[in-house]
Amino acid sequence: VFYWDETGCADPWQQNGDDTEEERKAEIKGYLENQNVEGQNIDFEFNQDKKQDCYACYCTTGRVIKVKVPLSDEQIMKELSFYQ
Repeated sequence: VFYWDETGCADPWQQNGDDTEEERKAEIKGYLENQNVEGQNIDFEFNQDKKQDCYACYCTTGRVIKVKVPLSDEQIMKELSFYQ
């Protein structure tokens, strides 16, 4: 499982603050597929400790994106700055 701390607007996939979770999952899935990561399972959790009270693009929202990928794609995920 890999993780990404969502930001206000600095994530590498297209995003809109009004997106539903399903729309956000589709955006992330499309981004990962463009990076040759297949078969991913995307989920979200909230971590209050990761929420920053600022409005800059790079500030984290507290939402943590969890992505399960095949072992063969782990190196790509690391190169894309996802963490374990």
